[in-house]
Amino acid sequence: MRAVVARLGLDASVERVDDLEQILHFGLLALPGLVVNGQVISTGYGGQKRIEKALREWCERGAL
Repeated sequence: MRAVVARLGLDASVERVDDLEQILHFGLLALPGLVVNGQVISTGYGGQKRIEKALREWCERGAL
């Protein structure tokens, strides 16, 4: 995750959340989940390419 954020040149912090209550708050049924600014943008592991694609799409929508 950190490598993808760095490669995209994003000014972002990356945090691993293991607290079940926080995970359930987002309604995640598959882990890991990628949450940006409180919104789930990806679930389940699909490798760095999938993470990068999800972040690029998020940025293109002007959401960051």
